[in-house]
Amino acid sequence: MLGDEALSNLGICCPNIEHLEFDDCAFWFETLELSKFPKLKKASFNGGPQHSRLRNVNNTGTNQLESFHLCIFNTEWVINPDNTCSSNIKNLELYCSVNVPSLFEDLTTTFPLIEKASINGLDRMKASNYHLKSLDLSIVNSLKKIYVDCPNLNDFSYSGLVLEELYIDCPKLIYFRYSGCKKIPTFIYLNVPTTIQRIHFNFNVWSGINSSWFISLNKFVEMIGVHQHVYLHLDVCRLELAEFILDEFEATQIFQNNVHLDLRIIYSCNIQNPVALVDGLIWSIHPSTLSIEGGCYEFIKDLCGKLGIKKSEDESCCEQQESCSKYWWHNIKDFEVKHQDKDMKEKLISLPELYQDYPDYIPRNKSCFKFQWRSCINLIQNSLILH
Repeated sequence: MLGDEALSNLGICCPNIEHLEFDDCAFWFETLELSKFPKLKKASFNGGPQHSRLRNVNNTGTNQLESFHLCIFNTEWVINPDNTCSSNIKNLELYCSVNVPSLFEDLTTTFPLIEKASINGLDRMKASNYHLKSLDLSIVNSLKKIYVDCPNLNDFSYSGLVLEELYIDCPKLIYFRYSGCKKIPTFIYLNVPTTIQRIHFNFNVWSGINSSWFISLNKFVEMIGVHQHVYLHLDVCRLELAEFILDEFEATQIFQNNVHLDLRIIYSCNIQNPVALVDGLIWSIHPSTLSIEGGCYEFIKDLCGKLGIKKSEDESCCEQQESCSKYWWHNIKDFEVKHQDKDMKEKLISLPELYQDYPDYIPRNKSCFKFQWRSCINLIQNSLILH
């Protein structure tokens, strides 16, 4: 247990301390004044016992601070953005509240030298910073708009619930990761290099969805599908209200997106309408590849059944147009399918049987489909090799 007097004496006896680090320490007092250490350059506070009384860490007066790390539940970082206490910070990691809600509205003004930032609990966010190289926004459940214009940013991560607009203008970005619930952003702008290694989106679908959700997903895919190396991961656990009405969807010309769909069904017994899920996802995304695992017997059964249907010569649903707006499988020119690296195209009808005895999620029980759409328009040549 640490008392305020002990820390004050430490600051008096050692005024040139530059580095403070506390891991799982209990404090007898509520407010820690870092001004006790005027030469401080690095401060780190991690965790803490439940009986610790610390509630505020005040860095007013620490104008030499370069690295600040505060990850203690129920604490607040007290900062005055009008002074110089944040002007030299290059590395910032916060999993706490902040006394100034507008602190991160403009990182350039508040943190002109920031290079790495990991922040949670934001309401507003704008980053237009030359030095910033890594930005991690975690558990930002009320943040609706993000604007990032950073020419040297290499790594961007987001995890939240209600984001509506995302603007990323980062020509040197290498990694992009996005994790959200079933709510899909209505606007996304990504200016990223063609050499980016991966653009990864993850959505956790834990409740009922309908045709409107699939329409939003389709518009979302149109915004991201022009990029290379786009991976869309969906975790599906419960779909009580799943439905897909093609007339509401207003299917238009098929474009092959360079999107690789990764679907994981946690509990098949909670999927009320797997046929609607198959149709909705394929119409919405037009994926280049589809990887599926988990309790997906009914999903695989419907998917394989439709892929195995031979188009009748007398069907006129797509004679007068470049793509069929009635049956999505009419737009598949060719496909490949593998299960555990084994070619299953010639045994397509038997593929669902491999999932019949596994209603729940089983790791490493994965099937991979690769689609070649017959539309004359292919936005980006798919170069992914199934493995």
